[in-house]
Amino acid sequence: MSPNVLRWFSLVALLWLQAINGTNLSFPAYSSQLKEFLSISQFKLNYLSFASDAGKVLGFISGIAAIHLPLPLVLLAGGSLGFAGYGLQYLCIVKKTFTLSFYQIWGLSFLAGNSICWINTACFIVAINSFPANRQVAVGITASYQALSGKIYTEIVHTFFYSSQLSHTKDIYAV
Repeated sequence: MSPNVLRWFSLVALLWLQAINGTNLSFPAYSSQLKEFLSISQFKLNYLSFASDAGKVLGFISGIAAIHLPLPLVLLAGGSLGFAGYGLQYLCIVKKTFTLSFYQIWGLSFLAGNSICWINTACFIVAINSFPANRQVAVGITASYQALSGKIYTEIVHTFFYSSQLSHTKDIYAV
């Protein structure tokens, strides 16, 4: 395969990855359900929103890791942090597998918020390396696709889980 075709395939792959990766931008889509399930005030819900943003403060660690580790490992680290952060919240809130305190959920939101930094780092490095002359445009395009994730997740929930209002409410947070 020619290098020119490969770089365009990598851009398409980055767009899809970013479109399904913007879970941090999906918080408004499920925050009211989260507030109801946890029986918390708006003030505490704001703390959970802050936790996700606070996780990004440690985003520089992903940049340091990208210098010393292969990009697939950086991507795996981001996916693992997101899976742990959002996955454990899902099991706790929707599946009622176990209970967590508010502070534990805050910590999971922090981890989940940090996960996007790792994935963005890997995506941006690939975009910059694939399009060195137009790196600003390539990074801008890939980053803009994160905003679609809330809509994508909402449509998936409506398609597969919309049988009643109660199950709809539970499953919006699940995704």
